[in-house]
Amino acid sequence: MIADIQKAFLQIRLRKDHRDVTRFLWVRNLNKQPEGSNLRCFRFCRVPFGINAGPAILNQCLLKQIEESSSALGKELSNALYVDNVLLQGNSSAELLTKYHESKKIFSSVGMNLRDYLSNRAEVNNKIEECDRATTMNMKVLGIDWNAIEDTISFTCNERTSTKTSKRTVLSQINGFCYDPLGMLTPLMTAAKVFLQDLHKQKYGWDENLSLSDQDSWNAIKKRILGFKKELPRRISADTSATHTLSIFADSSKRVYASCLYITSTLANGRKETRLLIAKSKVASINKVQTIPRLELLSVFIGLSLAETTLAKIDFDIDRINVYSDSTIALVEQPNVETKTLSADEINQAEILIIRQEQAIHGSKMLMNNKQLNIGYDKDRVLRRFSRLQNADISYDATNPIHISKQSKLCQLIAEDRHKAILHCGTNQLLHSIRQRYWIPQDRSLCKRILKECVICRRFNAAPFKYPNMGPLPKERLTESPPFTYTGVDLLGPIATKNSTSEDVKLYAVLFTCLVTRLVHIEVAADLSARSFLFTLKRFIARRGVPQKIISDNGTNFQLAETILRSNANYNDDETRLSLFMAEHNISWNFIPPSSSWMGGVWERMQPLSRVVPLEIQSSDDAIEKGDGGIAEDAPAAKKAPKKKQATGVIEGRKQPPRAAKKTMDYNEQNYSSTLNKVLRNTSSSLNMSMLIVALLCLSTASATKITCSKNGILFNQATVSDSEVCVNYKECALVPAQANGSEITLPLKYLANQHTVQWRAIVETKQETETIICPPGEFCNRVRCVMCPEFIGNPHCNPRLAVGIIAALISLLITPLAVICYLFASSKLRSNREMMDRRI
Repeated sequence: MIADIQKAFLQIRLRKDHRDVTRFLWVRNLNKQPEGSNLRCFRFCRVPFGINAGPAILNQCLLKQIEESSSALGKELSNALYVDNVLLQGNSSAELLTKYHESKKIFSSVGMNLRDYLSNRAEVNNKIEECDRATTMNMKVLGIDWNAIEDTISFTCNERTSTKTSKRTVLSQINGFCYDPLGMLTPLMTAAKVFLQDLHKQKYGWDENLSLSDQDSWNAIKKRILGFKKELPRRISADTSATHTLSIFADSSKRVYASCLYITSTLANGRKETRLLIAKSKVASINKVQTIPRLELLSVFIGLSLAETTLAKIDFDIDRINVYSDSTIALVEQPNVETKTLSADEINQAEILIIRQEQAIHGSKMLMNNKQLNIGYDKDRVLRRFSRLQNADISYDATNPIHISKQSKLCQLIAEDRHKAILHCGTNQLLHSIRQRYWIPQDRSLCKRILKECVICRRFNAAPFKYPNMGPLPKERLTESPPFTYTGVDLLGPIATKNSTSEDVKLYAVLFTCLVTRLVHIEVAADLSARSFLFTLKRFIARRGVPQKIISDNGTNFQLAETILRSNANYNDDETRLSLFMAEHNISWNFIPPSSSWMGGVWERMQPLSRVVPLEIQSSDDAIEKGDGGIAEDAPAAKKAPKKKQATGVIEGRKQPPRAAKKTMDYNEQNYSSTLNKVLRNTSSSLNMSMLIVALLCLSTASATKITCSKNGILFNQATVSDSEVCVNYKECALVPAQANGSEITLPLKYLANQHTVQWRAIVETKQETETIICPPGEFCNRVRCVMCPEFIGNPHCNPRLAVGIIAALISLLITPLAVICYLFASSKLRSNREMMDRRI
């Protein structure tokens, strides 16, 4: 008796957190374009029909419910389920009716309805309620047609239509003639399988049209298959008390080997009934030459495999199993004799037999006729390649290696064995180990293939994961802008130091880096709190200006600081003032995605800079304790910073001016006098000076014009009372002493001849003053202040007469020595010729 679960998949609810993965779009009006408001998004609340995981989900739900039902029918139902089909069996009509009511009750308890009950007993069908009974007596049971009245299964071969005949359509038609999982039509389909293998031999493409002869052959095969119809009894045995014998028949030819199973039931009255149970056939492989005895053995093997599978599925006992084959070799039983260990002679004899068998299969006569290879038999009738090294002090196997064909499977087994024996060494070591006994054509390619297929070698020799190509740089990295307009921020540390009482304390550094110029500004924080970070942010804005965008990772201190600045909440007057300041200047704060540290590489890469640039951690006296960090524009001058002491053996960078333009307002910071102490980091690299100079160039303070462009360089309009610095084109800088009013500094001609930028900076009354001017290019000839120099000689248009005279003088200086040398050489030659003539006379 069979039954079907009505709408089985739709009876299983989906979890709410799983429903979003079953979304789909629905078109409101089919006459309009599927876009915009004409589309609606729905999602399934039940398991939709057609998903790959649907059968597995349904099976788990049904097994769980059957297990919890505590019914006597539960075990049989668990083994009788196939997706949404249920197969039940009984020895009497009353037993089937009982199982009908019990199964109906079990599935109804979970809201599922079993329907389409159908039995091969008419009295059972009549007692099933009409709403649960199948409407027809002919149904498909797991894809096979079943006639419930006659209790027979039928097979009908139909054709799949196709527009052309190719290898792909042949394969499709073979699989589409008839659904035959039991192999009942194996004799009918064997010719079609052999024809498909012939197409593979002829190297047809999958969509290449077959030749006319091949099309005729295929049409003849189809003609025998199409329209074939066969009905077989469904029942294997009519009497449960009968004894059963399983008979396995196996046979093979050069092209095909097959096996089939028959059940013979001996009834109580002595009558015997035999039914075909299952069959299977395979086409012999074309990649390897197979002997008839081996094919016979393979047919026996698939027969025993079918028997093992069948015995695990049937629910009655088999009293006897018989295996029938016309191959004596396959049927000879070799008793297993257990021995403790194999001797060296036994292993050697086994190797010789295997090698001789492989050499016999792979063309030994052709090798013998090839005299260039010098191949012959040894005393054990093994083919060896004899060399001229008979008298060498090496082993006999290395002098005369055993020949193994490259087509043999044995060569791969030998290479794998040697590869493991030498502990997975490389190609050259494996090649050397194989050649100590064997000679295999193209053995180097074999060794490379073995190393490539070895799982252990692949794991150790595998290249690292190839990262995908990096995407384009963001706009913030490429937009030309003043320094620190786009700023990245990160924390470093902890940094171990000592306070004034020689106690070990930990401090942290806050690194601000410009995303465009890659300049770095470092501030010191007492801890990792958001409050300490806000103090460093205020000091950074006071020193470097107002950034347009700040980018950081998702540190909790950064997130809290951003929340404080964004909400304008009254956490503290200073925080509120800074928040309003950032809002007025349209400063935005962005975070990189969580757990994506590689997106912060722009500041992670700059962290080692803290070990190169001297980091001075000063006491809180150096930080102005009164004021809002210099954010206000019109702020009074701050009090003078204390003079720093230079440590012995330390090369200090350029002197930093004290922080100026700060209001006298309480910082509300903690007293760091006990924890902060001046720490100098030693360095002697010239890179430090360059980086500090570039960082100082970012400072700018409005002041009166103190320098102007002149004919020979720059002119000071006011007197300076301290040393100052002059930089040209932001590249070459020089320190100049105090200058008087009207003094002039001469610049090289390479700058004067082109437009150049001059920047001057000096410290005046504890304040840093800067001035930047752009000087236009001057007349080149007026700038040349030399005569015997490349600038003058290379530009004769500045003074043509003098240039021509100088060039003529230079040429004469070059030609005169050459002329003198030539004259002396000619005179010497003439004198020697005269002396030779005199001797002859």
